[in-house]
Amino acid sequence: MKPKSQMQQNLYAASQNTPVTSIEHALSLQQAGKFEDAKKQYKKILKRNPKDADALHFIGVLAFQAGKQSAALDYLNKALKIAPRYAEALNSRALIHEKTSKWKIALEDYNSALSINPALIDALYNRGSLFLNRQKFKLARDDFDNLLSKQPDHLNARLHRGLALKSMGDFSAALIDFDYVISKKPNTYSALNNRGNLLSGMSKNQEALEDLNCAIKLKPRSEDAYISRGNLLQKLGNPEDAIKDFNKALEINPKSMKALNNRGFANLELSRIDHALADFQSALEIAPEISETWSNIGTLYKDINLSQKALEAYDNAIALDAENAEAQFGKSLILLRKGDFKEGWRLYEWRKHPNRKKPATSSIRQYAQPLWLGRESLAGKTLFIYWEQGLGDTIQFSRLAKRVSNLGCKVILEVQEPLTELMKNIAGVDELIQDGQAIPAFDFHCPLMSLPYALGLQFDDIKTEVRYLDVDKTRLNKWRRKIDPKCGLRVGIAWSGNKSHSNDRNRSIRLANIDKSLRAVSELFSIQKEIRPEDADYLALSQRLHHFGDELNNFADTAALVELMDVVVSVDTSVAHLAGALGKKVFLLLPYAPDFRWLEGIDKTPWYPKMTLFRQGSDRDWSRVFADVDDAIANLIN
Repeated sequence: MKPKSQMQQNLYAASQNTPVTSIEHALSLQQAGKFEDAKKQYKKILKRNPKDADALHFIGVLAFQAGKQSAALDYLNKALKIAPRYAEALNSRALIHEKTSKWKIALEDYNSALSINPALIDALYNRGSLFLNRQKFKLARDDFDNLLSKQPDHLNARLHRGLALKSMGDFSAALIDFDYVISKKPNTYSALNNRGNLLSGMSKNQEALEDLNCAIKLKPRSEDAYISRGNLLQKLGNPEDAIKDFNKALEINPKSMKALNNRGFANLELSRIDHALADFQSALEIAPEISETWSNIGTLYKDINLSQKALEAYDNAIALDAENAEAQFGKSLILLRKGDFKEGWRLYEWRKHPNRKKPATSSIRQYAQPLWLGRESLAGKTLFIYWEQGLGDTIQFSRLAKRVSNLGCKVILEVQEPLTELMKNIAGVDELIQDGQAIPAFDFHCPLMSLPYALGLQFDDIKTEVRYLDVDKTRLNKWRRKIDPKCGLRVGIAWSGNKSHSNDRNRSIRLANIDKSLRAVSELFSIQKEIRPEDADYLALSQRLHHFGDELNNFADTAALVELMDVVVSVDTSVAHLAGALGKKVFLLLPYAPDFRWLEGIDKTPWYPKMTLFRQGSDRDWSRVFADVDDAIANLIN
């Protein structure tokens, strides 16, 4: 991260003991790039005085600049043997050790230099950069803070402190540093590229794109800027253009690990499995011991339902880096899918780790009260449980409030606004609040999806009562009047979920496909509120599908409508969980690689006893699934 001329700029120190004109002349030659002439001057000085520490120091710097690291180290060792407290020489030697990946020895030299001269700007900058490279972000920030208190306009220190702050999650402070650098030097490529990345992380996508476009214009042969813009384009739902940028990066550097890995993910998003695997394998051939690549391969195998291969890849990633949060979390999903709840729920806690590409930020809340993960007694205490992730997750795991309540505590549960009316009488909850309302006093807190781990939930524990949610009688009567009279088997359908869901491309289906395939009944009831544009025209022409749209004000209305159905046919979305929690008969349509909660190879689920699972085959063809569901509906009629 240091400028190429760092040593040349940083190590100018006038000697008190050497003839001034000789050293100054040699340094002027060195700074003018006349290295051979400078080298001759230093050798003349050393011939006259072999123990001239300054000449030894500067000729060592010259050797380092020429790539002769062994000779450079020899010169600097001689200088420091003569002058052990020569802080500038210690700083130079540290740079050489850092260049040769001797991090620990480099740090010792930086520390020694700063113990001799705490105000040595170059040593503060270099040590901070070392900490930054080694991902010790707080220590890096502290060094840059110290440096900037002495030299506020040191732009490289500002830039690198911004990087440290960004990595620590302090986006606002990082943005101030990047803005400062750009205000002083508007065409600073690294500041624009890094600010673009930061703004992307802050979901300021248009501003991010502008910065990254400027960075590419300034440095069109930089792989980093193309990778950054490719990542942003992929985030914006444009994997095709993202791949074009990753291709550009690979033209510049065919061995770019980041470009290969990120292109692999873009191909995976487009279901180009062979291309994605080829990218990850190419990355492995370049560097077989990179944990991230093994983790990416694990995710690929997870997404195509090859659980054992995914597990092996994740284990390889973890063996190389136990702090690889993506691998730890990915492994948790495989274990949970296989029914290993003990280890699976423990590793599921990695979902919150800030190093993940998409950490579950909704579960990362800071309170003065401690987080409860099952270690402390709750007898006589108040536990605050709060929602995270989707509406379906809240419906599914809210049943655990009763189990928590049995530990002798008061339970406060916070849920999303659409669920407030529905869940006002759920068992085990003493006080229900809506997201955004004031939180009553509590002793401990726990995100909802951490309850299985905190409670030590085992596979046999999830066999639950058939029904754990109720329907408001007034709403039920309103909806009964709306859809009566009953003419036959009532089938409710939900065919698409939240578009932002990570697996939506696989789980949601087109309305036309399901409507044309369910032939056993004469009328269908839409039990989802939102209609996607691609389904709107078909819905307008449908002769048998009843859709209620804005009449479904919240999930309490949806629950009343579901209650009046004989069977619900749904993709994996919140409506399926609602129907299951109401004890309704549910036919759940699952993609080939389903969510972990539906386990593997079974057509019944312990989460909802009256639910039947209909799974895609490896051909990922929905038509066979629709045919099986249609047969099951026909059997209900007969």
